[in-house]
Parts: sequence; structure tokens; C-alpha cells
Amino acid sequence: MDTIIVTLTLSLLVTPAQEPVAPSAVECTFEHARYAGTCVERVTPEEKQTHLQACQAVLGCLNDTRCVKTYCNATTLRGGWKLVSPKPEAASARVATSAERPVPVHRVSATHRD
Repeated sequence: MDTIIVTLTLSLLVTPAQEPVAPSAVECTFEHARYAGTCVERVTPEEKQTHLQACQAVLGCLNDTRCVKTYCNATTLRGGWKLVSPKPEAASARVATSAERPVPVHRVSATHRD
């Protein structure tokens, strides 16, 4: 009588439910010909907003005479501002993409005995 023993081991990757991660703050640097030096504003992006988009929102206000928000030491200069750079303050926590997630391990071993 032949006996076949098959061992099937599945190691499934189980991860806890991911909680939404608050976007990291970004430092936005702006320049204006009539403003002494550069202006650096710390901005926290809104949900689904990139660092660049968050900085562009501030730039939009700085270049709009109707904007009443205060930036750059409460300057009243409106119009003519340029975005120099958005720079993340710290590495933001993020969810790994599928390419970065560990792959589940499937082991199959078979033993044949005569």
C-alpha cells in the first residue's frame, strides 16, 4: 500500500485595519519682490491634498486681493508672489502600496512513501 502524505502550510499575511493617517505638515516657501527675504508658512494639507496643492492654496490667497487670511507675518502684499518650494517637515506615515507589501508565503511539501 502506498501512502502519500501532503502537508500544506499557508502563511497568510494578516494586517490590522489601517486607521486614516493625518497628513503631515509641509513648509511652503514664498518670495515677493517687495517682501524682505522669503516667507515660510507651515501648512497641514487637507484630506487627499498633496503638499504642493496645500502650498498652492496659500499662494492663491497671497495673490488674491480678496483673501483675508493672514500669511507671511500678516503682510498686506497681494499679487506677485511666487512659490519657491514645498518641503515636507518630516517623513509622513503612509500606507504601503501593493508593490511594497510583503507577499503571503505558500509552502507545499509532499512526501511519497512506498
